Amino acid sequence: MNNPSRFLAALRAHPRVQQVAPWLAGAGMAVGHAAVSSSCTIPQQGRCSSCGSCVIVVGSLAFWALARKQQESRAVAEVTETDRQHHR
Repeated sequence: MNNPSRFLAALRAHPRVQQVAPWLAGAGMAVGHAAVSSSCTIPQQGRCSSCGSCVIVVGSLAFWALARKQQESRAVAEVTETDRQHHR
């Protein structure tokens, strides 16, 4: 695919990706937490050594939040569709 955003949209829409997305986000948060607690120099030295562990944590949280928002959007759409069918 030439368009990366279309590829990512198709990837996110895949049922397997939707199924494992929360697990991947949780694993990313765990890895990020472990990396921050073991290699982050800010608490000890007061300056960043550019280890990148905070990027892992923030990326994992963003991924989790997007997956959660998508999940909630689907649930709202299902309820709305059920209500429409019920009131016909």
